[in-house]
Amino acid sequence: MKIKVDYLIIGQGLAGTIISQKLLEANHSIHVIENFKANSASRIAAGVYNPVTYRKLKMAEYANFLIPEVELFYPKLEKLLNAHFYTSSSFLKILTDIEELNNWQIQSAISKNAPFMSKEIFTSDFENSIENKIGAGQVLQSGVVNTTPLLDAYKSYLKLSDQISEEQFDYSQLIISDSLIEYKKITAKNIIFCEGVGISENPWFNWLPIQKFKGEVLEIEAPTLSLTRMVNRGVFVLPMGNARFKVGATHDWKKVDEIPTQKGKLELTEKLDNIINVPYRIVSHSAGLRPATRDRHPYIGSHPIHKNMFVFNGLGSKGVIMAPWLANCFINGIPTLDWPKEFNLNRFIRFYTEISTHEKN
Repeated sequence: MKIKVDYLIIGQGLAGTIISQKLLEANHSIHVIENFKANSASRIAAGVYNPVTYRKLKMAEYANFLIPEVELFYPKLEKLLNAHFYTSSSFLKILTDIEELNNWQIQSAISKNAPFMSKEIFTSDFENSIENKIGAGQVLQSGVVNTTPLLDAYKSYLKLSDQISEEQFDYSQLIISDSLIEYKKITAKNIIFCEGVGISENPWFNWLPIQKFKGEVLEIEAPTLSLTRMVNRGVFVLPMGNARFKVGATHDWKKVDEIPTQKGKLELTEKLDNIINVPYRIVSHSAGLRPATRDRHPYIGSHPIHKNMFVFNGLGSKGVIMAPWLANCFINGIPTLDWPKEFNLNRFIRFYTEISTHEKN
């Protein structure tokens, strides 16, 4: 049976899921092609959204308009899917010394930071289970999107109306014209690639500068650790329920594969031991690859020649907080092919030009 849609979407990670739903909300027809990977970056991610940058201890870039869309979009999606994956919660940034404590107090007193950084310093040590000698800054308007149940629930939702195909996408089967995209039995007006690190293998968009990095995370069981919200000091410790906690993450820019390492485990446990004072056991150890753009801003936009071929990619660790708003921005810009310059992939058009010139010569 032939399928005709407005948009063919490649990838059903976090980016592909959110852009799919935003397009459906805008009354566009879609079909998604997804090659399932249990250790994809979207699935092993903690799903944390955080409006405060820990390095500078101040409001993160764009937080004041990203957070409202987060708090609107995910609860609405939960209702649609009849699933629970979203939790709004404050976080604790354990401060390491007096200088960091002073910096938190200064930054939390600034009016633009105040909605996201509590002036109150949290001093509890959770019955001596947490190392909190200096105190902890409280991050407000933060939370968690548990990505695995979100992705699973959305895949089931798409299956109900035959809007998803589970297979490896074959670039050689794609036929492109100015008005149509054809792929096997599917005809679409447009195609959107949401491939994560896979974009580096895409013959139309492999000119985009993407650097892969490996992140490793642990799941631990600690029955006497009574945390009810995430804490962070070098690594995060995120409650998952039933005395289970996710701990992460490493950032390895050199050994970019999806194999968990002893080195990564040791790095995580050493940092974890600086935070908690209770026994634990490691339940699982996972690794996945994430795409990092050159300037740490996502890529959205169209191909320089084929204007019905699009990219929505490179969200990195900001995916949960940025994707709902950025999807609106992306869709609104499609009719005019006009997007904010800090996100528009045309900011790196010189790499496409260089490749094209080299091929001609």
